[in-house]
Amino acid sequence: MTDASDFADTPVLAQRIALATQAGRMDQAGELAKALAVQGRAPVRVARALLDQGLDSAACLVLDHLMDHDSHVRGAAALQAKACLGVGRVEAGLEALALAAAENPDDPAAAAALARLLIDLGRWAEAVPWLRRWVALVPAEPEPESLLGQALSLRRPPPPGAELDDVRLADALYRVPVLAAQPFDRLRLTRLTGGNVNVVYRVDGPSGSFVVRLAKYPRQRWDAYIEERANLRQAHARRLAPEPLYMDIADGTLVMPFVVGKAGGSMNDPAFLARVADFFRRLHAGPDFRGRFDPLVPLDWREERVAGLVPDWVPDLAALRAAMAEIRAALAATAPGFAPCHNDPIIGNFIDSRDGLVMIDWQTAAMADPDGEIGAFLARISRAGTLRDDFLAAFYGHADHPRAHRARLWECMARYVEIVEAVQMGIDDPADTGWIDHGKLALDTVRLLQDDGTVSRGLVGVKG
Repeated sequence: MTDASDFADTPVLAQRIALATQAGRMDQAGELAKALAVQGRAPVRVARALLDQGLDSAACLVLDHLMDHDSHVRGAAALQAKACLGVGRVEAGLEALALAAAENPDDPAAAAALARLLIDLGRWAEAVPWLRRWVALVPAEPEPESLLGQALSLRRPPPPGAELDDVRLADALYRVPVLAAQPFDRLRLTRLTGGNVNVVYRVDGPSGSFVVRLAKYPRQRWDAYIEERANLRQAHARRLAPEPLYMDIADGTLVMPFVVGKAGGSMNDPAFLARVADFFRRLHAGPDFRGRFDPLVPLDWREERVAGLVPDWVPDLAALRAAMAEIRAALAATAPGFAPCHNDPIIGNFIDSRDGLVMIDWQTAAMADPDGEIGAFLARISRAGTLRDDFLAAFYGHADHPRAHRARLWECMARYVEIVEAVQMGIDDPADTGWIDHGKLALDTVRLLQDDGTVSRGLVGVKG
């Protein structure tokens, strides 16, 4: 077994892992590597020492455990690529190179390394996005431009009549195996949605229908897509999400089967709400997701940003902040612990498929406060009759459960976050009145929850 003192001497620990690996004592080496993974940057130092000694297999072991534990340690992906390629683990090496390129989106060397390796492997179609990136970063260099032209010349003709004005869609058709295998003369392409973050297409072919998501690149966090893929795979394994047929962890390109079924559901239908409650129960009871999500993290700096302001549409902002501080304290004091959550429970993300209820759009999935997710969904349920209480009873066992009160308080807190965000965006982008309109709707909800006694009852009810 290991203790904290074992991680103080990098050379000694590197030697211990190396000796265990060379002796075939993989259980012992794995135990050391697993314990090392939680020690900040120590795994990177140990892996680098092992690589310097030519002990690539031992370095692989250390870096595999590190990346499973924490994929956003800077520099780890590049080391993992070197180690994996050194022992012939080509696919793992390619994935690590892709993550390194995502970590360093403005580094032409990172894009070049990945593109060259793919070309060396004869995988020209997969190299195209990285050749494009390489060209964009160093437009004056002839090599990437020449290689890109060669890669594009190897492509077969596009689907007839297809308007491939989105080069990312064209690249996906050629590089994603399940799409590239389709006869192009029988494909039908339909743009479903498009926005600031993602563009989504439907691709219909002889072997089925697929959804292609072309995501924003680069993301603010370079490892966001590796977390999304891991969480999506886990959700699919538990029949909560469609199968991810392909996902690029660097640029977020995602391909899934088109799910046949009814999108959304009626928020006035007790039977549908009961099924949603069952869905969330199964989701929250599952194995841990990667990543953590707390919607209150940005609240502090936003509150500081708007401190002292008296907007005409929320003149009592300071008093509202004080009232929400009491709710926030009550939520913190009664937190049940984080659970795997989807974290974007809008009705449009549910599909009633032939295989049951599933959710799409898992980009924000992470470990989070499960009552926060229930509160966010609760906000979308009609206030008519007993629908809201019935939904909470279906999830918690009864509507007066302490955690049901937490969900109601979370609903109020989530709307307050939207109010503060609207005030802040009104400062930063006064021409966009949509933020204030949204903030006013959130304010109406908060007022209602305060006036009808939901907040006061919740502050008492969370204590059991």
